[in-house]
Order: sequence, then C-alpha cells, then structure tokens
Amino acid sequence: MARIPPKPEPAVLLHENVTLMEMDRPGQMEELQALPAFRAALVKILDPCTVVLDGRRLPELMASLRKHGHNPRVLSEENGE
Repeated sequence: MARIPPKPEPAVLLHENVTLMEMDRPGQMEELQALPAFRAALVKILDPCTVVLDGRRLPELMASLRKHGHNPRVLSEENGE
C-alpha cells in the first residue's frame, strides 16, 4: 500500500494572539536567558532583540522581570497602545 506524502507547510503562516518581547539592545537577550521564568516563557527567538513568548506564562515572567530590576512597558488593545 502506497503512503500518502505529508502536505507541505503553507507558504504563508499566520499566528493570532502572539506575545512578542522586543529589547532595545542585543545584549539584553543573554541577561534575560539567565532568568528561569524567561526561559520557561520563551517560544522562539526571532532575532537578537525580538522573541515570541507563551502568553500564559506572562504573570510569572512579569514578576521575575520586576524582581530583577526590569520594568517592561506592556502594549495591548486594552490600554490602547
């Protein structure tokens, strides 16, 4: 019996409700990777200053960031930014 080959990935892939984190300098990525909460939330590194995060882990990540002296600005539909 012949196997059916898997369908190829679509040429365009759209992700809804993605949580991005942007850093203003590449060195911050290394600093943040030392935090267990950041590593747990990390889904994908897009470039040296941009990552995709698991939005379900944001409360723990935000608490860890604040504990370590970071105060990220959060942009969302709710706050109009």
